[in-house]
Amino acid sequence: MELQNHFLVFDKRHRHLQEFRTLRGGESNYEVERFLAKMRGQKHRGPKSRAGAVGRPRRIEVISHLDAADRLPAIFFVFSRQGCDDAVQNALENGVDFLDGREKQRVETIVEEHVKDLSRDDLALLNFDSWLTGLCAGLASHHAGMVTPFKEAVEDCFAAGLLKVVFATETLAMGVNLPAKSVVIEQLSRFRGEGHVTLTAGEYTQLTGRAGRRGIDSSGHAYALWSPYESFGELSRLARSTDFVLESAFRPTYNMAANLMNRVLRNEAINLLERSFAQYRSNSNILRLNKNLDKARASLKTAQGELKRLGVEHAGDGPGTGVPTATSGPPLEKLRPGAIIERLHGNEAQFLLVLGTTSRRGGEHRLRVVTARGKVMMLSPTDFDTAPQLITDLELPKPYAPNRREYQRTCARLLKQALNELGIVLEIRRPEGDLRAERAKATRRVEQAQIGIDAAKHQIEVAEGGLAQSLRAIEEIMDLFGCSQDWVLTPVGKYLQGIFHEMDLLTALSLSEDLFTELSPPELAGLVSTLTYEHRSRLDPPPPWYPNTSLKNKVGVLLTRSGQLRKAERERGLPETREPDPTIVGLVHGWASGHALADVVDDTSSVGDFVRHIRQVVDLLSQIADVAPTPEVRECAREACRLLDRDLVAAAARLQETERGMVFGDGD
Repeated sequence: MELQNHFLVFDKRHRHLQEFRTLRGGESNYEVERFLAKMRGQKHRGPKSRAGAVGRPRRIEVISHLDAADRLPAIFFVFSRQGCDDAVQNALENGVDFLDGREKQRVETIVEEHVKDLSRDDLALLNFDSWLTGLCAGLASHHAGMVTPFKEAVEDCFAAGLLKVVFATETLAMGVNLPAKSVVIEQLSRFRGEGHVTLTAGEYTQLTGRAGRRGIDSSGHAYALWSPYESFGELSRLARSTDFVLESAFRPTYNMAANLMNRVLRNEAINLLERSFAQYRSNSNILRLNKNLDKARASLKTAQGELKRLGVEHAGDGPGTGVPTATSGPPLEKLRPGAIIERLHGNEAQFLLVLGTTSRRGGEHRLRVVTARGKVMMLSPTDFDTAPQLITDLELPKPYAPNRREYQRTCARLLKQALNELGIVLEIRRPEGDLRAERAKATRRVEQAQIGIDAAKHQIEVAEGGLAQSLRAIEEIMDLFGCSQDWVLTPVGKYLQGIFHEMDLLTALSLSEDLFTELSPPELAGLVSTLTYEHRSRLDPPPPWYPNTSLKNKVGVLLTRSGQLRKAERERGLPETREPDPTIVGLVHGWASGHALADVVDDTSSVGDFVRHIRQVVDLLSQIADVAPTPEVRECAREACRLLDRDLVAAAARLQETERGMVFGDGD
């Protein structure tokens, strides 16, 4: 089916949308560039604009434009869950309503079938009435944060032709077969952790691939909107690109290694991996990796020259070779809320109170701190010229609410009081000159450059040695932790055969070390949630709550074992197993103890996430119930599954998660 790419821009002079074809003859449409250049020189009445007489089309204008052109139904891709929900409400507030009375009745019939298992309290918590109002107007949102019955109802209504506009995150393009006549990509970039990243050609094609209904439409239509932050050239490059690089997500796991050990000889396993597509892609990356190594070496040379200029004559190639290191102090990941620290930055020293900590995917730890004057800051390792000095610990007020301004002011007053009691002058202190700070900065640059060199060397080694080398490293770790010996599984290793999870080895070790014993079903559910949950929001997670000391101690043991495993993986150049996350231990324990959904989750937008997290806990508990070595643990795991799998969570089980194996994740 033919795909037609379109570009929409708002003409401020004539107060209407201008539509252009993105490509002409397979190349960028020069008429668009000419139009934009002309309009940039035009003046218009109203606020001053660097874009001249053009503007970004509003959603309601785009909807009207598509409706007039008979190009509905349409999917608007919005890279934010909240943005999807807000878009529906905005359309309703602007009077958008596509359905007649009979169509509204059909929507209500479909919805009733999907929500029949939900209680009135559940529906009230989910803002059911507001959601249904949107559906009955032919409008809906679709994203991973929705509970399964709602998501299913949206998909069935869309398939029945009852929805004219759906605001969706990219999950709709990754696993749900719901083609539309048109798709609208609101922006060509999305926020990913540290900043906005432009879509790849493959991602753009995946999204626009929803345009066009086979057997109904002769062509599909993909619309992109003008933005002052994105060039038309970038859009046309994506639209005409045919350079799609397939990247294999495959890598050996502990579970895979255990099953290979049980079935084939070591050499046979290596031969299997070397014939994989992932190995082929690894080979093709070696040239690129060597270029990265050259860049890292150049950075090291520059950093060493700067360090020598500052009077350090023996700057070597890494730790232990004469490079001065930061003054002793705890690393950021060791600090906890309530810690009072001294921070050196430039030629300034400050005393700060830690309000919260967070960890990003790449392993970078950050601190949310407040000064004695009430200023709140988010600090990363690069904000410290030397390691922070721990002065003392302070008990933070309860209830813990670090995001509230009044709470932050209270903490600032407590910090000031504590510093006065310690006899510390509040004013910023000035270290002797700037040389110490400059040397610390230069040292950090040398160390970072060396880390870059080491990482590039390892990546080349892995690419040259391939997946076989990764398998050998995995075998070493399995031997180290008693799961295997000379390619033969031990009893601990046999647990691994039945655990299909990203935390497979840590789960098997927990089983072998009786970490799951002497727990009630709700306690076991809470403990297992640390293996399934990962906090991904840009906001700090709340401090974990434990129902009792015993469970807290078990989590502590699990975190210690995790640290040992991650260290072993790091030393062998393997991707590190993520650290267990105790953020929702209390929530999972409460749900398994029979509390109502409204008592456990008080935020409508997080209900879908909570249900999905519970389903993930149930999945891992089911595997534990199958492989646990004792009848007590097996029965406890089964009972925990039964207690968790109720009400809204049970209803969600009707549909398998469609988000697994996505190319890129859903927005927050």
